[in-house]
Amino acid sequence: MTTHHVYSRFSHLWEISTVEDIFFLDCSPHTWHLPHVIVHLSQFGMCLKVWLGTPIRRGLSNISLVRWSPSGDYLLVAKFDGTFHFWETNTWTSEPWSSSNGYVSGANWDPEGRVALLSFSNSTTLGSIHFSSKPPSLDAHLLPVELPEISSLIVSRGIEKLAWDASGERLALSFRDGNEMYRGLIAIYDVRRSPLVSLSLVGFIRGPGEGAKPLAFAFHSKFKQGPLLSVCWSSGWCCTYPLILRPR
Repeated sequence: MTTHHVYSRFSHLWEISTVEDIFFLDCSPHTWHLPHVIVHLSQFGMCLKVWLGTPIRRGLSNISLVRWSPSGDYLLVAKFDGTFHFWETNTWTSEPWSSSNGYVSGANWDPEGRVALLSFSNSTTLGSIHFSSKPPSLDAHLLPVELPEISSLIVSRGIEKLAWDASGERLALSFRDGNEMYRGLIAIYDVRRSPLVSLSLVGFIRGPGEGAKPLAFAFHSKFKQGPLLSVCWSSGWCCTYPLILRPR
């Protein structure tokens, strides 16, 4: 029996006792009007639970990531076999999707929770999934978002991680392999969301130390002066980069 102590952003504490290993754990963003919701994926990813509740589905093996929408109306669950599910959290029904370009390696939502931006392990093209109706509707369509610089200039085989800032105007991503000049860099993009998602390359960030690679990175969610990106590098450094926006 293993006991896990979990804090939410509002400092609530759960004590969870389970014989299963917890591989993914995430809190619903709006715990003031929803129950205290935690996603628990058991060992081998065979069970998805709404805590303190019961499993809502079994058979979700080999989970690669879990992402809540900002409003808590949707939950994205992706698997290593290239399939992924969007759940609506009103009645907990889901819509399955699949990819022929590898598994979902990264995912983020826009500030309104109406668009999900996905990267795939064997592709340099992102996918933007646009929800056409209000929650709890699962009606959505997938559109490609091309990154020509990643495939032609950097010669990468796929996207590793991505982060989208809370304003929806900056995107950071890391990529697999690449030629010697660009290997290990983080690419920064300017994002336009109207009428559809489009990206323009702004530049690159290189980590401190020889051969440094980004291990993890994320944007500050409430920095008012503009996007603020923090990166942990393989060289042992954790750095923060202000990406201040110019007025459009």
